Amino acid sequence: MGQTVPNSWRRGREFRPAPMGGEGVKGNGKAQRDAAAATPRSGVVAYGIGAVQTSGREEVGSGASSAPSQPGAPVQKPMAGGGGRVAASGAASSQGAAGSQPVVGRVERDGAVYYDDRETWEQEFHARNGESVDLRDGSTVEVGHRYHDDGYYVEEGKKRSWATGAYYLSSGLDGVEAVEEDPDTPGRVFVNDRHGNVAVYDPATGFAGDGSAKKDKTPAQMGAVMVGTRQALENDPSQLAGQYCAACDAYMADRNEKNLVRATDAYYAWSKAEGGEIGYSHDASVADIDAYNARKNREAEEEAAARREASAAVPVGAASGFNPDHGRLLGLGGVARIQDGDARFSAGDLSRVPGPDPSFVMAKSHEEVTADLGVARSLGFKSFAVLGEPGTGKNFVLEQLSAAEGRPHLEIDVDETTEVSELFGAATIQDGNIVWREGKVTHALKNGHRVVLNEANTAPVEVMTQFHNIVGSGNSAESRFITVKSPEGKQTTIPVHKDSEIVFTYNPEGTGRDGGLGRALADRVEHFHMRSLSAEEGAAVVASQANKFLAKAGRPEMKNDQAKKCIGFFEDLRSSFRDNQPGMVKEPDTRWLHRFAAFRALGGREMAIRRCEEFLDLSSAGTGEAEQMRQTIRHHYDRRFGRG
Repeated sequence: MGQTVPNSWRRGREFRPAPMGGEGVKGNGKAQRDAAAATPRSGVVAYGIGAVQTSGREEVGSGASSAPSQPGAPVQKPMAGGGGRVAASGAASSQGAAGSQPVVGRVERDGAVYYDDRETWEQEFHARNGESVDLRDGSTVEVGHRYHDDGYYVEEGKKRSWATGAYYLSSGLDGVEAVEEDPDTPGRVFVNDRHGNVAVYDPATGFAGDGSAKKDKTPAQMGAVMVGTRQALENDPSQLAGQYCAACDAYMADRNEKNLVRATDAYYAWSKAEGGEIGYSHDASVADIDAYNARKNREAEEEAAARREASAAVPVGAASGFNPDHGRLLGLGGVARIQDGDARFSAGDLSRVPGPDPSFVMAKSHEEVTADLGVARSLGFKSFAVLGEPGTGKNFVLEQLSAAEGRPHLEIDVDETTEVSELFGAATIQDGNIVWREGKVTHALKNGHRVVLNEANTAPVEVMTQFHNIVGSGNSAESRFITVKSPEGKQTTIPVHKDSEIVFTYNPEGTGRDGGLGRALADRVEHFHMRSLSAEEGAAVVASQANKFLAKAGRPEMKNDQAKKCIGFFEDLRSSFRDNQPGMVKEPDTRWLHRFAAFRALGGREMAIRRCEEFLDLSSAGTGEAEQMRQTIRHHYDRRFGRG
């Protein structure tokens, strides 16, 4: 299913540092805003999120030079359409509601919890000093740690050249999964995070809340505050607003540890100078969450009812309502869409049904393989191998076939380090007892899912041997089973569901007669070769995928001639990798190609080259190799696109 990048950014923000004079224009006064307004903006955009344009060092640390807002200072609320000054992170002034006293420490008032400036940053940087925040990409942010390296900090609004690891800011923004604007209240946003929480924030009132029932600040609320603030600052001309918007957009476009720390540092700099109070766990905001959840539940029920009604009317092999190619997949695949409410699928299983991609384009080779698969399935075969060069669309076609069917889909990348227990499960100790922990593949095969093993020919022999009994013999689905060891160490078998399918995918280069699976396993599966796409088909696929990103930015669609140039550049980089070009430590894949095409369409030459350098991880190469690779990238780029 993948992550859902918030789709509510209308355009990206470019950031240009303030004119330098000593340390540049600092603070939150008129001089700083006038300097910002006088700085021209060129509107550089990166597929709907924003391009970052800086000079010299990148992110800075936790020491702000700006004085905090004075109690009672007036704060202008955003005007309709997002213009004007944001009340910060909240429209409440630092004196709060009319007639209330300035906040000192932690205060509960007017149905919300407030923190003064000192307490806010104490909680962010010091109260949990040394703790680690686990991020979605597998990395961590250490609370209180100073990040001195380039790229981790911002410069405007601060004196110190580092960023400090923050708890609520990091965990909150990292958690943001999907953002939805309130249709009834402009500016207010609802945020679903990756931990299953829902939070709300309204920049016009400064009120935040979530469904946790805690009368306190939470990471979920902080995530809503950060993206809500980003939205409200869209047309704010100040340097610190532009700096935060650019850093936030860069993180949402490429969600890694460095970009996250930079975004939190930019928010810190802006909030110290420009921000007002935030009322956390506000009573009305909590009520808003309840109303939001009720509305989403109603919508889900109505959508499910509509799907059931549509499914009942769809004959076997007919179009399923996603797009014409999804309908053809059903017909060519020889199956009907699985009915909603199938008893074998739990709620967790249904969450693994892929979403149909409306940009899916079926090439001739996709149609051929899918048709052949359909025949094999109608004959009772359940185990297949699909081989093809990288970029032919093997995995994408299988995923979209599962989407068209409504079938749970498990896709796993394997290599020489993959272990049997990782896929099938193992005995483990829980509460002092030895218990069985079921593996993902075991669960999927027990319950009628489709399991796809990528680069299957690179897995260790002991892993592939485990699949001999799973694939069974020919087209006999009844003879399939999984062999595991029980907690007592005894060999036991688990039946494979009669509808479960296993698909091995791999690159055929150098795999020999047995397809790289080993003769014993290769003889038990049906093999299908996905031919390379024609130039026109490849361009159509790349353009369709890039246009998904460009649509979010409201930009014109990419034409096939530009997509062909992107493919040529991609092939040049892959050739350099396969020729062991010094500095080429990572081979580009097609997912990267689609993102690169979008970035290039909006950001031009220099941004496209920077995205290449970041993806290829030149920082891990030696200085000489990295510089040689930079020259190679520029040579390939200019050969395909020119220097424009």
